[in-house]
Amino acid sequence: MGNALIEKMEQADGILLGSPTYVADISPEIKALMDRACLVSKANGGIFRRKVGAAVVAVRRAERFTPSML
Repeated sequence: MGNALIEKMEQADGILLGSPTYVADISPEIKALMDRACLVSKANGGIFRRKVGAAVVAVRRAERFTPSML
């Protein structure tokens, strides 16, 4: 599956990655894809160098817990 995604990214005009936030970080799947894509790009002469890219992360501000909330 990973190689298929890399091939699609190589053929695309641009790359948009999106992820919800899990414990103040992106999802493990997106992190793994980004790590793999970086290594593949470097090993292949920078195949993503001229790609337009963007990232979207969904976050939610949590209310602080205080003793008065009990």
